Amino acid sequence: MISLACRLPRERAAAKIDAIEKLLDGYEEQLAGVFVVVSETQVRFGQV
Repeated sequence: MISLACRLPRERAAAKIDAIEKLLDGYEEQLAGVFVVVSETQVRFGQV
């Protein structure tokens, strides 16, 4: 399970989709069982 929060200044669907695609491309192996916060400049992980 993945818990995800998007902190983006542009709350459009296209911006969220782009951020999630980049997250999945770069961090796919690290996503199971964590809470993820995605912003335009960083990705942060925390334990659930």
